[in-house]
This record gives sequence, structure tokens and C-alpha cells, in this order.
Amino acid sequence: MPDLVGGLLDAAQGIIPGVTMRAVAVVIATVIAFKKLTTKQVAVIGVVFWYAASDAGGVWGQVAAAVTKLGAQVS
Repeated sequence: MPDLVGGLLDAAQGIIPGVTMRAVAVVIATVIAFKKLTTKQVAVIGVVFWYAASDAGGVWGQVAAAVTKLGAQVS
């Protein structure tokens, strides 16, 4: 799954040169927040969001790292 999501994000960066992971994460978060989505759509877009957020650094990266750490402790 990370290869698929990473490939999609790399393609987005190829289409729009210079786009950063922070920008991709903000756009995806905005779509999730303001578009009426089904639960399945939020789940799929959420996976892409967290992958982008983990590479974004800053607050997004810290949240993604905390979620990853929590998941590792639970499993």
C-alpha cells in the first residue's frame, strides 16, 4: 500500500512541479473536512492523508508519528 500511495503522490509532484508534501496534506485535509464523504471514502482518503502527513514534517509529521507509535504499542 505505501508503494501505491507513494506513487500517486510522486505523480502529483510530477504534474505540479515544486508541490510539497505539506501542501498535499493540507489539500487532502481540506477535502476530508469540507466535502461530504461516505465512511469508506474518508477511510481511503485518510490512508493517503496520513502517508502524506508522515512525510510532511512539522505538526503533520508529529501527529503521524504519534499515531504510528500508538499503533505499534497497541499491536
